Amino acid sequence: MKLRIFSAVILVMGLFVWNSALANSQSWNYAEASGSAHWSTPAPDDDACNSDCVQSPVNMNSASLAGLPDLDIHYLVGPATVEHMGHTLEVRSDTEGRIIMGEDFYEFVQLHVHTLSEKQSKAGLYPIVAHLVHRNQNGEWAVVVMQFKEGAENPVLAQLFAAAPARKGETLTLGYLDISQLFPAQRDYYTHKGSLKAPSCIDCVRWHVLKTPVEMSKAQLHTFQLLFPANTRPVQPGDERTAQVSD
Repeated sequence: MKLRIFSAVILVMGLFVWNSALANSQSWNYAEASGSAHWSTPAPDDDACNSDCVQSPVNMNSASLAGLPDLDIHYLVGPATVEHMGHTLEVRSDTEGRIIMGEDFYEFVQLHVHTLSEKQSKAGLYPIVAHLVHRNQNGEWAVVVMQFKEGAENPVLAQLFAAAPARKGETLTLGYLDISQLFPAQRDYYTHKGSLKAPSCIDCVRWHVLKTPVEMSKAQLHTFQLLFPANTRPVQPGDERTAQVSD
């Protein structure tokens, strides 16, 4: 019972902070005239979006091998909501979920989807990426990046896209969602420190980019791109940061 209460508190705190971070979503988008190079303009007192040393995504071609902890996933099957945010679809679960890496664990807050992927590694671009956002009791963020390639129909994406609202602000409910079914069997990953990839670009984020892509059908790709033709931030300067990759 105590664990459930703690998880609920983390979830509520995470949603509050996340929604506050995106509160100025009316004044930013991915279009060239008002894209990521201009994201600090609506909030000049918060210049995090222009801070090269903390921004994401970064190129990981020169990632060094490291003995990284296994990525353990624990998501309960249950109801979920899908909301049209104007710039992406956001999925929130009504049940508990967390990732565990060594002694660290982070509670699930939400997932959202981007197209195209950022060219962060030698594997190149993928048509779709999902960001699974998590947060721990210290307010630190951990995001798992799942990359999708064209292939067989993905049953979890089929659920999400079937419930995808067509207009900004609309929310639809799923009877159940099993987030764990999105993950590939192999969960080796790249990791680096950085920021959220949308205003207000706050840092203290640990990124985990799964090396193994997941399949989705051409029809599913087309469905999402009709809603959001392009909603990806360009790769940012890496500065002195070093990415690591599972050995």
